[in-house]
Amino acid sequence: AELKIHAHPERQIGMALKGSFSIQIDGKEECLEELSNAYAIPPNVAHSAINHSGKVAIGLDIKRTHCEEIFPEKQGYFIYPENERTLSTGINMRFFLSSWCEVMLSTIPQHASMPTHQHRGEQIGIAVQGNYLMQVGDEEEQFHFGKIYYAPDEVIHGAYNPFAETAI
Repeated sequence: AELKIHAHPERQIGMALKGSFSIQIDGKEECLEELSNAYAIPPNVAHSAINHSGKVAIGLDIKRTHCEEIFPEKQGYFIYPENERTLSTGINMRFFLSSWCEVMLSTIPQHASMPTHQHRGEQIGIAVQGNYLMQVGDEEEQFHFGKIYYAPDEVIHGAYNPFAETAI
């Protein structure tokens, strides 16, 4: 499968959730491997993608029209995990930083939890493996592959995995 070269007025960040595919951005090409690396591009930058593997790949793209530079020192199209840490509650987190957003990949083993908290800035999350319970505000739901949540600025949110399989 191939996504032809194109550009759009929004910023975009993306990663391979399953499998792998090559992405070309402004003449630079890199293979995105499952949950290992990502890309972030500013508005109006030409990009395309192709799956050479012969296997199904699932990609995630998030676009934003307006946002502030939160990590102005983070330049470049391709981004890799940086700070990795494990909370005392058992969740392991890897962070991918671009100039305008942060992707946090959380591994949630059985009985691990992300305590409820709130912070400045909105948050979007997607389940990519396993099941877990997610609380956003007064709502709590079970999450499975592909389910998405949105936590607005300063809204309390947290997660817990009561299931046998590790979740991401």
